[in-house]
Amino acid sequence: PLPTPEVDLPIVNINNIVELLQDSAVINSEVVSDGGGVLSERGICWSSSSSTPTINDAHVSASTAELGQYQLAMQNLQPNTAYYVRAYATNNIGTAYSGSIRVVTQSEPVLPTVITDRVDHSPIGLSTLIGGEVVDEGSSPVTQRGILISSTNQSPTVGGTGVTLILDTGMGAGYYACIAHGLEYATTYYYRAFA
Repeated sequence: PLPTPEVDLPIVNINNIVELLQDSAVINSEVVSDGGGVLSERGICWSSSSSTPTINDAHVSASTAELGQYQLAMQNLQPNTAYYVRAYATNNIGTAYSGSIRVVTQSEPVLPTVITDRVDHSPIGLSTLIGGEVVDEGSSPVTQRGILISSTNQSPTVGGTGVTLILDTGMGAGYYACIAHGLEYATTYYYRAFA
């Protein structure tokens, strides 16, 4: 009789993090060897509390079980949280795991802090200079800033009904001023700075 070939556990590796967001991460992994057995599953597993997660923790499997690279997404993660991730592969004798990597999701974005400053009316009353100031850019650079003005909307917002957007030519933190032209006599206007 021929000797029975020996079957070992598969060999699987995590290659790299492809994408990292606030609530998800995409991980590239690879099954290097099937161990001489028949692969039945490959995937990734993760945990925020254990540095050696298993398939009993949160996990996702690929649609195929074969040798080679695969990418899978970890979903429904918490922002600014550390997770340990391992790749896994299962053949007819068991499940093998890669080493763990630590993945930290991005923080929730912080909006800029803006204050509305003084208003200087023109002598003829049909235009006015409205100032604003970006006192804190938040979690990313300010790329647009200006003034919102409306005669009908008491809380003007970008894209709001009856709201005119007046852009400043600058970016980033600091003081700026915009001129509102074409105003009508004896009309109340509501305005505020935005970034």
